[in-house]
Amino acid sequence: MAFKYGNAGISTRKLPDRLHGRRILHRVYFIILIVVSIITVSIFLISKDEGIAVLGGIIITLILSPTTRELNKYSKLERRVAKGAKAEEEIGDILHQLPDAYAVFHDINSPYGNIDHVVLNKENAIFLLETKSHWGKVTYDGTSLLINEKHPEKNFIKQTFNNVFWLKEELRKQTGLNVYVKAVIVFTNAIVGVTGTIKGISVINKEHLIETLLKEGIKKKYKEKDPHEVGLFTILYRLQKSATPDKN
Repeated sequence: MAFKYGNAGISTRKLPDRLHGRRILHRVYFIILIVVSIITVSIFLISKDEGIAVLGGIIITLILSPTTRELNKYSKLERRVAKGAKAEEEIGDILHQLPDAYAVFHDINSPYGNIDHVVLNKENAIFLLETKSHWGKVTYDGTSLLINEKHPEKNFIKQTFNNVFWLKEELRKQTGLNVYVKAVIVFTNAIVGVTGTIKGISVINKEHLIETLLKEGIKKKYKEKDPHEVGLFTILYRLQKSATPDKN
């Protein structure tokens, strides 16, 4: 089995905790607003002035509505993040089935958001994987991926392309080599209706992941350097934020 460094989905798992804290603060604020609203309405009713009561109700509605929307937004975001973490863990389990000629690095920090997985084999082939948990059918409109003919919450192609560029530059700065990085966007649940590659990025379902990694070779071979001299493994190991080797 492949050597594993880090834990898949660990940073994504931490996001709900931070979101939960924010949601608790919004709930406290919401409760305070309700109490203040009840007191305000009581005052209006005691005054027996219908005009003032109606005006008060409108003001209270305007105050409470944004808070309710914020609470709903955090709840939806928490659910989406939890699904994303589960998907990353699922892909991590699949990657660990690769032969022991492969090393899998989970959760590498980048300026464009964490890179979910990076895979390196003994031939210095590098794969950058972004995991998506969306359901439905995936298509491409010439600019971005669509889920059920709708734009998702972010441009997955742009996100992946930016991460590939950043990783290539990090490797170039430390090795002096223009290292080829093969990018893969892998969906755990969706039906992928994309054929070929998009800007060099493969878009696949999880069922084709192992096959893709085993068949896709590196575009440039570094025959002039021994893999250990190139130092790709060491660089990736250092980039991986929680580099604790574990063979599963």
